Amino acid sequence: MFQEEKRLTHRRIYFWLLTVEAIGFILAAVLLWVDELLDLPHLVFGTTATPVNFSESILESIIILVLGAAIMVLTSVLLRRIKYLEGFHIVCASCHQVYDKGEWVQLEAWVTTGSEVNFSHGLCPNCRASTEKELDSISHESFKG
Repeated sequence: MFQEEKRLTHRRIYFWLLTVEAIGFILAAVLLWVDELLDLPHLVFGTTATPVNFSESILESIIILVLGAAIMVLTSVLLRRIKYLEGFHIVCASCHQVYDKGEWVQLEAWVTTGSEVNFSHGLCPNCRASTEKELDSISHESFKG
């Protein structure tokens, strides 16, 4: 449950950020056309009127849209990289405690805190074989003594 909520939060942030970027570049293109059609410097500052130049505006619009697409792709790549790096957690190689928010926590407690996961302990085949060998050697030593 926790991981799903975290994934949804990441998606909302990514969507919101990319949407804001897209709106910004679209507004820049709209402002370019408003300036071209209304001649804003002439209206606002009283400068010499300039004729409408459609070919220049089309070229400038293409440049804005290409830059916008490139920046949005780069933002998307960087956001995926951040999400990947946020997925790393420091785990003690010896006792397997997890370093979280400035303290070391048992792995089981750390996982169950953020999710609905429960733990049950068992032995993998390698550990079972190793444990059986140890128990056999202990039981043989106790019968000898």
